[in-house]
Amino acid sequence: MPTVYLSAHLSDPNPASGADTAAGATGIVIIDASCNLTANTTLSAQWQAGNGAITLGGFNLTFNRPFVGDQVPAFSVTGAGRVTFAAHNQTIKLWWYGPNGTGAVDDSATLRIAAAHGLPLELGRGTFAVAAGVAIPLNTDLIGESGATQIQNIAGSVTGITLVGNNRIVDIAFIGYGSQTSGHLDSGIVASGANQLAIERCSFSGFRGEPIRLGDVNTVTIRHCQFINNLGSPTSKSNPASETSPDILIQTSASGSSSIVIAEIRCAASEVTPKATGVFISQPASSGSPPPWQEVIVADSFFNGYSRGGVYFDNEYFNIGVNKAPYEGGKAIIRNCQIYKSGQEAIKIKGCWFVEIMYNYIEIWEIISPEIPGNLQGGIHVNNGGHINVSNNQLYNDLNQNPLATNGIRIQGNSTTPALWALPPTETDPNYDSEYSLSSSLFVISGNQIDGAGQPAIFITDIPFQTNVVNNQARNCAGFLRADGLGGTPDRSNNLLTVAHNNFRGGNASNSSTSSGIQISNSACVTIDGNVVIESGAYGAVIASTYNLIISNNTFCSNNVSNGIADGIRVGTSNNVTIIGNRCTSVDTILPNLQKYGLSFSSGNTGSFIITDNDFSQNVSGPINTLNMPISACISGNIGFFSSSFSWTPGPIPAGSSTSVSITIAGASPGADRVDIGIPGSGNGGLLEAWVSAVNTVTLQYFNQTGVSITPSSGNFLVEVTRKS
Repeated sequence: MPTVYLSAHLSDPNPASGADTAAGATGIVIIDASCNLTANTTLSAQWQAGNGAITLGGFNLTFNRPFVGDQVPAFSVTGAGRVTFAAHNQTIKLWWYGPNGTGAVDDSATLRIAAAHGLPLELGRGTFAVAAGVAIPLNTDLIGESGATQIQNIAGSVTGITLVGNNRIVDIAFIGYGSQTSGHLDSGIVASGANQLAIERCSFSGFRGEPIRLGDVNTVTIRHCQFINNLGSPTSKSNPASETSPDILIQTSASGSSSIVIAEIRCAASEVTPKATGVFISQPASSGSPPPWQEVIVADSFFNGYSRGGVYFDNEYFNIGVNKAPYEGGKAIIRNCQIYKSGQEAIKIKGCWFVEIMYNYIEIWEIISPEIPGNLQGGIHVNNGGHINVSNNQLYNDLNQNPLATNGIRIQGNSTTPALWALPPTETDPNYDSEYSLSSSLFVISGNQIDGAGQPAIFITDIPFQTNVVNNQARNCAGFLRADGLGGTPDRSNNLLTVAHNNFRGGNASNSSTSSGIQISNSACVTIDGNVVIESGAYGAVIASTYNLIISNNTFCSNNVSNGIADGIRVGTSNNVTIIGNRCTSVDTILPNLQKYGLSFSSGNTGSFIITDNDFSQNVSGPINTLNMPISACISGNIGFFSSSFSWTPGPIPAGSSTSVSITIAGASPGADRVDIGIPGSGNGGLLEAWVSAVNTVTLQYFNQTGVSITPSSGNFLVEVTRKS
């Protein structure tokens, strides 16, 4: 039979006497197999004489719940009517201190005393109620028993556990007060100015405040935790702006936070009163050095049903009377997360000089309730960032559920100050990294799949650095890309925009008459190459106020679904433009080509224009609308054709006679076009000719040169009108 150790505490039999200490008594409480107290002659004698009761310095020593183990709980009576146990084998057992453990009685004081040794504290099984905050000293771990240990707030506005540093919290379920009464903003774990924190395999539920609130912390890991049904404001579902508290809050100040890893967590907001976000890093109040936070990673995590978004990092500071400005620092990495049913941006990052958002799945636009109009800004929104890599994410929205959803990916600067961006540290800064220097700034939006958006799938604006939008796929969106305000001034060397090898089909969202496939304005050094754009509501590509532009090897077809007057490509107020090797025509016979012209121009174009080797066939009004085209434009090697089929019975035709028919083919021009004919059968010796006889008119004529009457085959004739420029 193992030795049984008992937890114990002292109680004053006569509290009114004022005697409240019994210092100096020490011993080891051991009950042997025969229920005899051993290890101290004096204590043993008292045990025997008192039939199991011991008096130390006028206080009664009462034994509580027994436990079995190899550790011997040595104790000393230090005052205040309590036995303080010394540590053995570097671990403290909470049961040595006699907690209630039922959740009905406040265990705050017991937790504080047990944790005071600064050594690992094993809580054991039970629900430990907390009515006042419990500070966990430096180097102290709290270790629960998986599925069996709970710490529960039993009063509003309680901070459950406060960490000082080098703490590890494991296998504990934290339960909030569960009240939405004004002022009841209770939290589970709080830390400020602490380093080396690990929170693992814990759960948090029922908190009106932040379940985890950290400030000015460094080297923090939150892993394998769950945040379920924590409470937002009573109106957070119908009015997302009314709720600001997240499940995990990292507050910022001048001293800063860094090296924070949040991984493999599961966050599911209350369906009735959802919190604002899953993870939120708050905006700093003023500038500082180092930046308020540097390097935060959120990975392999799940977020569902938040009123504003899953992850929101804010690294901008606000000066009174001045625009918000980013810090020159901050790394934000978000990878392999799943985010569902967010009311606004699923992921939002502001003011970071290194941003990586990769391999996430976002289904943010399913309506949480009829009151929420869905996403207001974008599935992924980066504002005033630097070195941005948004790649291989999947974003989905059911437009039948929520046609108001806006952008899939939004990258923007400060519209009132285009040059206001988060810049990497200078060479004299201790955080300087040459890989991310200003001269190598690069924005990449690559490999994303976007399905369903009420505005362009990708929106970028006010970006002065090199930007690559490549290898993305989008459908059921009101346009693929809108890029505005790029490039800054002509003397900047790194203001490049490349849009290449993307695939877009407007589909269900093409009902907007302004939703062009690619829209670019106020830009410089732009390359649009190898893209496929079909079924957008307006133009395939519309370019304005742009210089040094190359449009090459793209396919723009079956656009102009809703606009009625839009073309495949339209260029205006631009100069130094090359348009080469594009196909602006029908892809197949299933999709009718609704584009008016393959290429058109608005006013204000100047400088060099080269238009060569393009296929502008099968557009409704013709290959090229030359109105507003620069006089100096060099045009060569382009093909444009129109086709039409019609039914005709040309015979019989007497010898030496002819018969003819005229049909309308929009865009056909006399003297400029060649006509080819496909006939349904034999001409029986008759000579068939076709030509453009007038604007928009093609005439076919059979001439009988055989000397006898003939009857050419009747049926459907195909006419193609080709123009090569």
